Amino acid sequence: MMSFRLFVTQAVQYGCQVKAAAVYLTQYQQLPVDRTAQALCDLFGLSVSTGSVQNYIGDAAGLLTPMVERIKPHQSSISTRPACMLVEHNSG
Repeated sequence: MMSFRLFVTQAVQYGCQVKAAAVYLTQYQQLPVDRTAQALCDLFGLSVSTGSVQNYIGDAAGLLTPMVERIKPHQSSISTRPACMLVEHNSG
C-alpha cells in the first residue's frame, strides 16, 4: 500500500486517457476549456476543473516540444500546400 501512496500527489488524479481526451477535445475538436470540462463531466461523471484541463494542454505541449525542435530545421523544405496541389497535371 505504501508504493501506491508515493505516486499520489493530489486529492484526485486522472489517468492518461482522461488527459488525452481533454487535449483531444480542446485541440482537435476546438472545444473551449470550460465546455471540455463540462463534457468530461457529462460523458464520464468526472469533475475536472478548467485549471486541470489547461494543465493537461500544457503537459501535452511539453511532450511535443522535443519533436517540434527536431522538425524546425526542416521547415523551409516542407511544403504547406495540399498534396493535390503538388501533383503536376498534364493538360493536353
